[in-house]
Amino acid sequence: REPPNLTFSITHPLSPLHGGIHHGPPTPSHNTLYDHYTFDPTIPQLLRVKTPYGQSKRATGEPVSFYVHQNGYASVSVLGKRYRRSRVIYSLCKGHIPEGMFVDHIDGNRLND
Repeated sequence: REPPNLTFSITHPLSPLHGGIHHGPPTPSHNTLYDHYTFDPTIPQLLRVKTPYGQSKRATGEPVSFYVHQNGYASVSVLGKRYRRSRVIYSLCKGHIPEGMFVDHIDGNRLND
């Protein structure tokens, strides 16, 4: 299946397009994310639980809630840690984000994942 068209790409941090430095933990692997979550562009949350992780109380099919951090990025809790939602969605749909690379919101809107 062809990955969806996303409103962001990855870029080097020194690129003039880079929208901020990511200081969070490395994003989990595509396979790990794929085992537990699914991208759903039809809902505001954009992510759904496929298979609950560990001791999670989330149900299969439940949307993954997010909050907007003071830096303007959506943040989600997946696999027991907090990540920027754009990094999780990119990793889930396109694959691993190489070390030193950052998500670039093409339209400048940090919530447009």
